[in-house]
Amino acid sequence: GSKVIASAGENGALVSALVGENDVLRSITGDGILLNGGVSVQLTAEPDEGYEVESWLVNGKAVSGERGTTYTYVADGSGARIAVTFRAVKYSVSWGAENGAVQAAGYSGSSASIRGGTKVTFTAVPDDGYVVGGWAVNGIRQSGQTGSTFTWTVPAGAAEGTEYEIEAILVGGTYRVAVTDPAHGTISAEPDVTGGVTGGTSVTFTANAESGYIVVGWTVNGQTTMSRSNTHTVTIKGDTTVTAVVVPEKYEVAYSVNESAGGTISAEGYGASPAEVPYDGSVT
Repeated sequence: GSKVIASAGENGALVSALVGENDVLRSITGDGILLNGGVSVQLTAEPDEGYEVESWLVNGKAVSGERGTTYTYVADGSGARIAVTFRAVKYSVSWGAENGAVQAAGYSGSSASIRGGTKVTFTAVPDDGYVVGGWAVNGIRQSGQTGSTFTWTVPAGAAEGTEYEIEAILVGGTYRVAVTDPAHGTISAEPDVTGGVTGGTSVTFTANAESGYIVVGWTVNGQTTMSRSNTHTVTIKGDTTVTAVVVPEKYEVAYSVNESAGGTISAEGYGASPAEVPYDGSVT
């Protein structure tokens, strides 16, 4: 007969080797056994928790389609070294964040089935006004992890069916809000913006125009929005500048005719020149 030797790789073991009804495990995993051509041996492997059979190899070559826990070898008279190898199972891994998003390098969407032992790099994409405050795995904050990326290795050996959730903890940054009073009025803010404002906070600004003046717009970060409202609410997403557009309530419009040419001029709805015309009004 020809000699047959069997062995198991890391993270599992061979638990039986049946030739007929005889278990020859101790012999086949030791010095080997002699099998005549045509005689078979059925090997059974048991992976450690969190592992599965990766392959069965005969003389170093993987046997196609054989990834179950049992494998039957039929002796062909040439002898054989049989080995079984194991690999970590896959786990459900999801990722995300409130006030932003998380991307996983090499994966699309927000979840995937990933094999234990695989290293994955996650990148946080905060919404405007937010920054990365940390990272958590299944709700447990990861020490020292406060950057925009987080590299994590999926644990190997956990019970099959274990799930992992990766969360980027996004918090509002602190931003400077500069308020400039208009030439003929003042502006107050609620809440108070002195000392900075946390990103994502909504601040309501109130303009108080002097007598004879009105609010006609607001300028935030250099962009003006025309509005007659004396209040304006801004969600802080970064350093912010705010002022109000305040103009006279009425304008004097003087009119006259050339005395040498003769004639008269009048303004409909108004008495003698000058006419006091409201802002954005018209005169005929």
